[in-house]
Amino acid sequence: MKALLRIIQTEYAHHQYIISTHAPEVISFSNPSSIFLVKRSGYASTVEKLALDKVETFREVAGHLGVSMADVFAADQIIWVEGPTEELCFPFLYNLATKKALPRGTIFTSVVATGDFIAKRRDKEIVYEVYQRLSAAAAPLVSSVAFSFDSEELSDADKDSMTKNSKGLMHFLPRRHLECFLINATAIATFIQGKDHPSSAPVTEQEVKLALARAAGEAFKIKEWKGDLTDETWQNRVDAAKLIAHVVSNLSEARVTFNKNRDTLALMKMVSAANPAQLAEVATYVCGLVHAACAPDQGKAV
Repeated sequence: MKALLRIIQTEYAHHQYIISTHAPEVISFSNPSSIFLVKRSGYASTVEKLALDKVETFREVAGHLGVSMADVFAADQIIWVEGPTEELCFPFLYNLATKKALPRGTIFTSVVATGDFIAKRRDKEIVYEVYQRLSAAAAPLVSSVAFSFDSEELSDADKDSMTKNSKGLMHFLPRRHLECFLINATAIATFIQGKDHPSSAPVTEQEVKLALARAAGEAFKIKEWKGDLTDETWQNRVDAAKLIAHVVSNLSEARVTFNKNRDTLALMKMVSAANPAQLAEVATYVCGLVHAACAPDQGKAV
């Protein structure tokens, strides 16, 4: 398609072309002189002319952020999430809770370079502002948006303030980050065994429990640690991604590694098999995000 459009623009530019398409790549590459959006409402269709300056603004902002136009133009409701881990895991959690696929036109897509944004309260406010503007630039193609961030080390007061200031568009995981829901010795043992060399002695659930408790009380000790791996207050605050990676590496003598972006979904599926109730809280959170994005007159890009 790009090759055809290139020929049209260079060899036959003196002609007028009317292109009907659902492909955002065509909109992006064709440099149109006008764009019309056809919407169906019941049994009738309406035609709306889009302001080219808004489309160009969106293209420019998306380009700077490294976001594909397809990510936004292909959706009616966008839920911006911290990174590729949530982008993969949240649809799984929604299906786990509802036994359904995501509502049509709803997508989870990650913000870019989240490591630059997650350290402080102000950083999250900045990234919210940037992506809210991006979503607004794509209007009226995008009807609504929502934002999901890790709680990290933000206080409840900080999160409440940002949620209020965003008029309810910003949502925060109930725990520090997604891996805090995956501290499960059975699942971690299964994960190690699945990736370790076949000749290696199988790692047991009890060995994982002991290794988790030892690391939690030493290398990853925080004030909430009371010696109980099932303590939700501790689970809410611990750096679980690094804790799990540490235990996996130690128990396998570095033959197996845990990478947040690569392995979180696989470990989550193992936790689901071992103890589905352990994911109930985060699955409910994801359903709430989808509801917030899809609810009429909620989360509109402004």
